[in-house]
Amino acid sequence: MSVSYDITEKKNLELNQQKLLDDFTDYAFQTSHELRGPLTSMMGLTTLFEKYEDPNFLVKNLKKTAEKMDIVIRKMNDSLSRTALNLIQEKRDNQSSG
Repeated sequence: MSVSYDITEKKNLELNQQKLLDDFTDYAFQTSHELRGPLTSMMGLTTLFEKYEDPNFLVKNLKKTAEKMDIVIRKMNDSLSRTALNLIQEKRDNQSSG
């Protein structure tokens, strides 16, 4: 006599959880490294406003740095959104076929 269970759904859930964990790990890395660099640059540039005679130079560089941060944030959010949408779609597909 033998008892068997279909563990396909459980394995899929574990894989999906790992995908999310990987994306969150990547998100944390991006936040820690790629955002802090431009942010540090922006903070340094703002301290120069008091000392520098050409504010246009500073404003131009602040804008450029802010645009870099915007790109990084968009990439990070797109990555997480794609993963979340894929997982939702997989769940719906599994529910409709099961």
